[in-house]
Amino acid sequence: MTLQAGGIHSTAPDHAASYIGKASGLLLLLKSLSCHLNRTGSITYIPLEVACKHGLLPTIGDGLQEIKMESGEDLFDAVFEMASMANAHLEKARVLAPTVPVEAVHVLLPAVSTQVLLDSLRRRLLNVFDSRLAQGILEVSPLWF
Repeated sequence: MTLQAGGIHSTAPDHAASYIGKASGLLLLLKSLSCHLNRTGSITYIPLEVACKHGLLPTIGDGLQEIKMESGEDLFDAVFEMASMANAHLEKARVLAPTVPVEAVHVLLPAVSTQVLLDSLRRRLLNVFDSRLAQGILEVSPLWF
């Protein structure tokens, strides 16, 4: 929408923005896992395919599905897969960056905060329950961003 509002009709910035948006969305889901757990008790926003693949999604008697949120190896594997997907999307955006016209470079700016969030998760060894993640990203206050 930012591109359309700026009158830019080019596929390179459109694809780059799409990749950055996907990466950002995945990382924000990871960062918010502990918050969602505290609010709902168990339901989270891990993609269904990832949750099933890593054994986090048993079926409950009435047909509802609930994600197990124990901080074990299965959850770590799911978090690792989501972070890897986010990183892959950022890499795809980086490949497209040189082809983005100068007037559309602003669509690449969200990649900076997305990369900082990914780096912050890596510093915490992808432990989404580390309380320091809620205090800021790479020890930088959220207000600064």
